[in-house]
Amino acid sequence: MQITRKQLIDLIKTAGFPVYRDLAPTDAVYPYVRYQFVDETMKRSSNGVAKYFPQYQISLFTKGVETDMYKITDILNKNKIPHSQIDGIPGSENDELVTHFFIYVRCIR
Repeated sequence: MQITRKQLIDLIKTAGFPVYRDLAPTDAVYPYVRYQFVDETMKRSSNGVAKYFPQYQISLFTKGVETDMYKITDILNKNKIPHSQIDGIPGSENDELVTHFFIYVRCIR
């Protein structure tokens, strides 16, 4: 199913996490979602661009485990929204040790 960025973010918000674009405030409480633009592909037709397909990285920053991310992927799967596999990187966010889980979702503009 094709989805716009706004529809995607509205769906992700139903998981119950605060959602921010690009940067979260330094006082944000974990867990929270941060999304950002990654790239955009085009479908060409008749020497022009017929459609644009922006891709977004959907990141969950949590002190928890991967099951926190399942709340997001379960919603996407239920709505038949394709996404990449879940990847995770331990690290620091706002000077706290957290895990950064992320997926990629291709939208339509």
